[in-house]
Amino acid sequence: MDQLGNELKKVLKAGMGAVAAGLEMGQDAIEQLAKKGEPLYTQAKNAMSDAAGKVKQTIDSLNAQPQVQEIIDALRDMDKEAWDQVRAALDEFEAQAAEADQDAKDAAEAAAEILRNAEEPEQPAPKDDENEQPEE
Repeated sequence: MDQLGNELKKVLKAGMGAVAAGLEMGQDAIEQLAKKGEPLYTQAKNAMSDAAGKVKQTIDSLNAQPQVQEIIDALRDMDKEAWDQVRAALDEFEAQAAEADQDAKDAAEAAAEILRNAEEPEQPAPKDDENEQPEE
């Protein structure tokens, strides 16, 4: 009877050891994944920050413009040369706005791609068969 009790204790201790080893291995895996994900996180953060900066710059340039009625009044008094300058400035502004919009879309796509790559499970490296004899 004592022998059965000792064997049960051994089985219980082995089970507890297996749980402890599994927890340690799980913690190591989490730490490794966090290390691999850190550069991706930084890259996504920088891309979003750049896009936000460009959008803010565009919005700031919009807010810096005079009131609409003042513009209309100024346009009424312009000659052809002044009109050409206004058209050129508007074309440049539209190009900048389109570029900022495209940069924001590119940053969002880059962030989505980074997140997709971070979510993909790592493929285990193929293991060499230890029992296989080298060919001579």
